[in-house]
Amino acid sequence: MVTKKTTRSPKSAAPTLPAQETKPARKAPAKAPAATARRVAAPRKRRALAAPVTEFVAAPAPVTDEDVRIRAYFLSLEYSGGNRNDIDFWLLAERELRPAKD
Repeated sequence: MVTKKTTRSPKSAAPTLPAQETKPARKAPAKAPAATARRVAAPRKRRALAAPVTEFVAAPAPVTDEDVRIRAYFLSLEYSGGNRNDIDFWLLAERELRPAKD
């Protein structure tokens, strides 16, 4: 007796899943000889220059006579042993606090 071939699979067989693709195994990198195994530092990236400041910067407050008086007092304490008088300390304090204008 001859059996007829069918394209149907038997009912008891489990459905088959498509075959999964496998990646080929990666080869280990070849090791460099000990003489050339030194690492060379990569060149550093240059930082971009900061953007120019465009904000308004207030001018310093003008020096008052009170500021000069206080500085002259502290200068007199520093140089208490000299032959200077109050005017010398005042002029020295003014020179420090009010620089000459060009």
